[in-house]
Amino acid sequence: MTAATSGRSHNGAYHILSASTVNSCPIGMYAGCVPIYRGSPNVLDIMPEPQAVILYGPGGNASTVQQLDALLADISADRSRYEAMLAWKHKPVRACCAGLDC
Repeated sequence: MTAATSGRSHNGAYHILSASTVNSCPIGMYAGCVPIYRGSPNVLDIMPEPQAVILYGPGGNASTVQQLDALLADISADRSRYEAMLAWKHKPVRACCAGLDC
């Protein structure tokens, strides 16, 4: 997958977004996707919640393709885990962007 494209996870029930730029993350997130971001962990500073994004690479949630595949399989098998990643959508806007000037 490339930036700003989404796909379905292993069981076809959840939307995951591969984001190659920080600008790609919000677009997919508001569409109901969980972004996979490879880049600076500073991206967490602009995410509504740290668990709202999957960090891929050294120091992230998964540092290898195999770890990423296993993580996506785990998320696919656990609907409550996936929904927790989207819980920020049910909070007031100011609560989700404390680090930003909203």
